[in-house]
Amino acid sequence: GRVLLVDDHEPLAATVAARAAREAGVRTVIDVEKLRPGTEELLQHIDVIIAAEHFPSELTGLPDLGAALREMAPRLERAHICATLGRKGSLSLVDGKEVRTPAFEVHVEDTTGAGDAFRAGFISGWLRAGSNPNVHDVLRYAHGDAPLNCRGLGARDALPRPAEVLELIRRG
Repeated sequence: GRVLLVDDHEPLAATVAARAAREAGVRTVIDVEKLRPGTEELLQHIDVIIAAEHFPSELTGLPDLGAALREMAPRLERAHICATLGRKGSLSLVDGKEVRTPAFEVHVEDTTGAGDAFRAGFISGWLRAGSNPNVHDVLRYAHGDAPLNCRGLGARDALPRPAEVLELIRRG
């Protein structure tokens, strides 16, 4: 595999997997929503942290999301940190600066699976970009994938093909 995706439900098992992945040269991504025992150790082995909006504040104790991301950065210096904001897009820390990426406007039938589609889109965009990905392009790709998944009912019925995501980005 080229990427390992873990979540926060079993931090100890995910830490073992993330360590092994890193040792094998495999990139690591986490979908994190809740602070649990072992989560902070797990984050030390992650390349991309895609967090629910409230998680950075829960982790750091800082109510301001941007301040919470900046507080996380030195502790997790190898990681790209992104907080998803639903219809408001996302907030990432890139080279020490806050980067807001807006969500695309599409007709929404059902939001089930939008967060998972965002994470899948991020990973897909990252892999498509090759060895030197532009984080702004990767985030736009993720933001194209997520809303297109909301066109149908359920988590998978409307998952887009890459050409559909690229067309949405082009029309922007």
